[in-house]
Amino acid sequence: MKILNKITVSLLVASSLIHADLSVDSIGLNAGSSQINTKQTNLVGSITLANEPDAQYIHGELYALIGGFFEDKSYKPSVHYMLSKNSEFTNHLFMAGINKYFLFEDYHLYAGLLVGQGILNWKYNPISGTNDNDKNLQSIVGALQVGAEYKVTEHFSLGVNAKYYLHDYQTVLEPSIGASADINHNSSSSISLGMRYSFNLDK
Repeated sequence: MKILNKITVSLLVASSLIHADLSVDSIGLNAGSSQINTKQTNLVGSITLANEPDAQYIHGELYALIGGFFEDKSYKPSVHYMLSKNSEFTNHLFMAGINKYFLFEDYHLYAGLLVGQGILNWKYNPISGTNDNDKNLQSIVGALQVGAEYKVTEHFSLGVNAKYYLHDYQTVLEPSIGASADINHNSSSSISLGMRYSFNLDK
C-alpha cells in the first residue's frame, strides 16, 4: 500500500506540472541489468545463510524530463521510478534529479545527479527466526548517471544509460542470543538501454 501511495503521489505531481508553468518535456523507458553490493558482518558468533544473496537484478525505469525550470535548456530536472528484482529481492526507487545535456546534431550526451527514497524487500526471511521487519528496508538514495542518446526521428531517441547508487540498506539478523549479524547493501550500479519521446522538437 505504501508503494501504491508513492506511485499515486508521483503521478499527481506529474499531472500538476502539466497544468503549471512547468511542463513535461519528454518521457522515457529504460530496461537492463543491475548489481548490488552485499556485505555480511558477524557481530556475535557466526551466522551462515542458507543461500548467498543474489547480487544480479533485472530492472526497468520510467522517467520524465521537466522543462521550464531554467533559461538554459540544456539543464533538465527529472523524476524517476525504478523497479529491480531477482529471486530474492525487490528494490523500488523513487528519485528526482537534474541532468546536463550536451546537444549535437544527431546524438546527445548527458550527466546528472539523482536523490530519493529506496525500498528493498526480501522475498523471504533471510534466516529462520529473524524479525519480519528485517524483510522490509528503506534508505535515502543518491546516484550519479551518465548516458548517450541517438536521435532516430524528430521525437524519438534511443539511448544507453549507466548509474551508480549509494544507499544504506541494513538487515539485522538475530536468530539467537548467541549470534547476530548485519547484512549491508551500501552501493549498486546499473546499465540499461531505452527510448525517450520528446514532446518538443527543439529538446
